[in-house]
Amino acid sequence: PEGSPAKEQRLTMVEIAADQLLLPEVTAVWDVEMKRPGKSYTSDTLYQASLLWPQAELWLLMGTDMFLTLHTWHKPDAIMSLAGICAFGRTEQDTEEVFAPQRDHLARTYGAKIATITIPGLVDISSTRLRELLGAGQGREYLAPAVYGYILREKLYGTCADLSRLNNEDLRCVSYSMIKAKRIAHVRGTEETAVHLAQRWGADVEKLRRAAILHGGGRRRGRGGRGGQQLARGDAAGKARRRIQQQRGEQDIACGRGAGDPARPARRILAHGIALPPG
Repeated sequence: PEGSPAKEQRLTMVEIAADQLLLPEVTAVWDVEMKRPGKSYTSDTLYQASLLWPQAELWLLMGTDMFLTLHTWHKPDAIMSLAGICAFGRTEQDTEEVFAPQRDHLARTYGAKIATITIPGLVDISSTRLRELLGAGQGREYLAPAVYGYILREKLYGTCADLSRLNNEDLRCVSYSMIKAKRIAHVRGTEETAVHLAQRWGADVEKLRRAAILHGGGRRRGRGGRGGQQLARGDAAGKARRRIQQQRGEQDIACGRGAGDPARPARRILAHGIALPPG
C-alpha cells in the first residue's frame, strides 16, 4: 500500500521481531530476497535454500489466506516439491473444515506434504486493520514492544509521535527497539533501581526513571534510524542525571570530603551512571 515502509525498514522489523524470541540458535533472518534482482518468487528462494542447506527439511509457513490460494502462485509444483507446507489458522473460525478441501487438493495434485494447525485463543487482527490502528495512535498491544518502538522511531504507518515527549510506556518501547532483547531485562532492572534510589535520596523520581529507561537505548543506535538522537537530545533525563551528580559533589564539599580525601567513604551506590551520595 501507499506509504508502506521501505524494504530495509521491513527487514529491520523482522530482525527485531525474531530477536525478541530469544532463540538465536534456531531463529535467523535471511535477506536473500532483498538482494535478488528483478522479481522475487518463493520458488526461487526455496531453491536457493535447498542448495545452501542440502540436508535440511524445509517447511514453508503461511496463514489461511495464502494456503487457500497456494495453487495460484508462481511454480506451485516447484514450491511443494522443495518444502512441506505448514498452514495455521488466522482466526478461530479457521478450523479443519476450512483446511481439509485445499489440503486434499494440493496433496492429490502436487503430492504436497502438508500440516495444518488450529491455534486456540488466536488474536484476530489483519495487517490492514493493524495499519489503520497504528495511524490512529492505537494497536500497540498487537506488536512486540520493540517492534512498536521502531515504528514510532521511524514514524511508519502514519504514526507521528514526538519522540522528545513520549509517555513512559512508549519511551520503553523506543528504548527496547535500539537494544538486543537479551538486554531488556537489564534495562528494566536499571529502571527499578533508579526509582528506588531516587526515592531514597529525594531526587525527581520520574526524571530518573526516564534516564534509566534510556540507559540501554539512548546510548546505543546499532539498529539505525533517527530516533536515538532525538531521544538523547530531547528528553530531560540527561539533565536529571547531571543534577544528581552535581548535588552529590556539593554535598561532598560541604562535608569536607574532597576527591582525594582519605576520609571519603569508599563505598558508593551507583545506578548505571547515576551517581548518588554514599550511604
